Amino acid sequence: MHDTSDHLEGFDARLIEADAHNDARSIYQQVLDKIDRLFVASDWDSLQAHFIAPNRISTLHAMRALETIADVMSLVKASRRVFNDVGMTEHVRICRRARFSNDDKTGIEGEHTCYILRGSAHVVPPHRGFMRLILSEGRWRSAALHTEVNDTLLPTVNADRFRAGGTGH
Repeated sequence: MHDTSDHLEGFDARLIEADAHNDARSIYQQVLDKIDRLFVASDWDSLQAHFIAPNRISTLHAMRALETIADVMSLVKASRRVFNDVGMTEHVRICRRARFSNDDKTGIEGEHTCYILRGSAHVVPPHRGFMRLILSEGRWRSAALHTEVNDTLLPTVNADRFRAGGTGH
């Protein structure tokens, strides 16, 4: 099991298992579904409402702190271009467990499995992901995401740098 504590400060996957609330899991899955649907459709105007800044995105070997929603969306758009390059047709994430991370239930930490597909084939092997959600202005928004995928195989954290550097497909 990969230690996510370096990537999501204060995150402890063991607490999710110990404190599994059905409400948190349902909310987490709904947010995953909505973000995935908007990401695949490249609906940037709708998608940006599902993020909060500052934000933190990481993979096994890379991490970025993003200070503004514009920064987040720039990286999300660049990631989508990389996913287009590898022929992604579906992006599906299934919640494995989630919990409210504070007593007033305005934060959720969860774990999911991510499937990036080209038709029925996997673009990369299914992998674990962890996301932190914050309830802000009546909407659950992603504040941090960590995925256990190698950013050199499928650039996400550095997608904008990968494409800009001319080393892409």
